[in-house]
Order: sequence, then structure tokens, then C-alpha cells
Amino acid sequence: MAEYCVEARTSMQTDQELIRRIAEGDSSAARQLVTRYEGRVMQLVRRMVARREEAEEVVQDTFEGALRSLPTFDPQRAALPTWLLGIAYRKAAEHLHRSRPVLYIEEHEGALQDADSEAAVDAALAELTEERVEQLMAAIRTLPPAEQTLLQLRYTDGLSLAEVGSITGRSAAYTATRLQRIRRKLYHLITTQHYGNT
Repeated sequence: MAEYCVEARTSMQTDQELIRRIAEGDSSAARQLVTRYEGRVMQLVRRMVARREEAEEVVQDTFEGALRSLPTFDPQRAALPTWLLGIAYRKAAEHLHRSRPVLYIEEHEGALQDADSEAAVDAALAELTEERVEQLMAAIRTLPPAEQTLLQLRYTDGLSLAEVGSITGRSAAYTATRLQRIRRKLYHLITTQHYGNT
């Protein structure tokens, strides 16, 4: 039994050991790194890039870029998975920017500024009736993929503002402000005629 535990520990290399081996030119370590994080990276990319083939290209670009940039990785600034997800987020955003024109219409600044208080926004978004959930899901689907991804990272995946900010390349304060704007936008969408009055 003790032999099994020692073997399991040695077979599961730490990220730091993999990084060291990659720096020494060990291609099997690079494959291990990709295998370890490919699922998480693909999950993030698929939130933004709908077509699987395109998402696979973005994931490949992510790991190619990460392996080239590995010497600049600083574990004091972010954990390796967070750093990789940040690269994936930026690659997916670049892909979306290149592949199609932006068709999303931004609401008038005034409409979002004039929205009721934060308490009203919170109450409307926290109401979990079947109708409200349907309205909210329909409204979320109208958001640009980058905004949908921010909501998912924060509220579905439960990442902290600092972690979401690290992934998107923004500060925690900027991320909080951006999420607040997205929540106000959702409030505006679900309280308009198109989504039904509350």
C-alpha cells in the first residue's frame, strides 16, 4: 500500500516540475502539461467559440503560445491554470474579433445609468421563478460571448474577482465594475417588453 502511494505521488508531477522539464527541452513534459489542462482550456474556449473545430484551433493556439511564453510565467502573479485560462480567453477574444463583425448593439448609456438601484437589480436577478429564470437565460444569450464568459467564470465557476481579472487581463476592481454593468444590462433586458414585464 505504501509503495502505491509513493508511486502515485511521483507519477503526478507538480506544475513547477513540468515547467522545469519543459525548459530543459523535455517534449513529454509539454505533452503532460497539455493533457493536464486541455479540458479546462477547452471548456473556457467553448463558452466563447461555438464551432468545435474553431474552438480546437484556439485551444491549440493557446498551448502553442503558452509554451513559447512559459519563460515569462510568474507563479507569484497567478497559478498556472489561471495563467493558461488567461491566454485562452485572449486567444478566443482575438478569434471572435477576426472571424466576424460585432453585431451586438450596446444600449444607450443612459438606459443603464438610469436603471433602478443596485438593490432592485439584485432583487430582480435573484428572483428564481420559472418565468424569471427563462427571461434571464434568454437575456444572457443575447450578450456578447465575452460578457457571457465573465458571468460564467464568476457565478457558475465561482471564481473570485481577482481570478476572473487575472484570466481576462484586468484588475479585480475593473472586473467588478464590468460585472456590475453586465448585471444592469441583464436587468434592463428582462424588464423590457421583449422579455416580459416584471
